[in-house]
Amino acid sequence: MKVRLYSGDAVGIQEWGDGLVVFSPRSGATYSLDHVAGKALSCLTHEWIEGADYGAILSSTLGVDNDEIMKRYVGRLIVQFEESGIVEVDSGRIHEFL
Repeated sequence: MKVRLYSGDAVGIQEWGDGLVVFSPRSGATYSLDHVAGKALSCLTHEWIEGADYGAILSSTLGVDNDEIMKRYVGRLIVQFEESGIVEVDSGRIHEFL
């Protein structure tokens, strides 16, 4: 599975307190992200990245182990980001990452 920021109209991102407020042009909704989810979003670009590589980058950014718990967390984040229209996933295999 690969993931990237939504490639359509730019996702609007604004710092808000300890987290972020994100506007998704795809869903037309605004979302509030906590500090960790905001860090996760900041690790993504418009270039495709393998889900496992994304998890490793986020783990390194947060200074935590890239263990099974982290892999499940990253999988859930990707699902939430995709459902919110913030990211795109290249296949229907997103739930295999969980």
